[in-house]
Amino acid sequence: MMFDLKVAVNRSEKGFTLIELVMVIVIVGIISIVALPKFMDFKRDARIAAIERLAASMKSAAEMAHAKAVMKGIGKQYIASVDIDGIQVSFVNQYPYQESRGILRLLDRDIAGYGSGSNNTTHDLVFHGSSGFVVGFGELSGDGTNGTPATSPESTNCFIRYKTGVPSAPLDSPEVSVITSGC
Repeated sequence: MMFDLKVAVNRSEKGFTLIELVMVIVIVGIISIVALPKFMDFKRDARIAAIERLAASMKSAAEMAHAKAVMKGIGKQYIASVDIDGIQVSFVNQYPYQESRGILRLLDRDIAGYGSGSNNTTHDLVFHGSSGFVVGFGELSGDGTNGTPATSPESTNCFIRYKTGVPSAPLDSPEVSVITSGC
């Protein structure tokens, strides 16, 4: 009778064997090895999408501002400050200029000035005006307050460059280039 009781107790216990647990762990491991690289690229894909959307916004803003400049009679190869919906915007060759008083004022985004000694990571986007108007991600530029200079947006290889030329050598229309190799 004692033997029958043990068999009944063992059969009523529920749980997984060690082999079943090991198999589940192996299967979850294989799935994570296959799926993890796909999920890791989401941040890169999101950055690229954000950069491309901002570039499209820049192009649209420049074209709309160009139409207003033409309607207001602003001449080509001329620097002017034009009031667009209450905002003073600098123009060259009838397009918003490649500086903070130009195209930046038309973008409805919080874009901070890049600083090699600044904590750029506190801003989503930072701009730099070395060769055209360059906008990149603050988190990629880094924190320059810890003694090492932050990286300029151009050096991250994840940026937009808006270029109108300078007053003495303007371009016919702005060039908007998107670099995403470092995103």
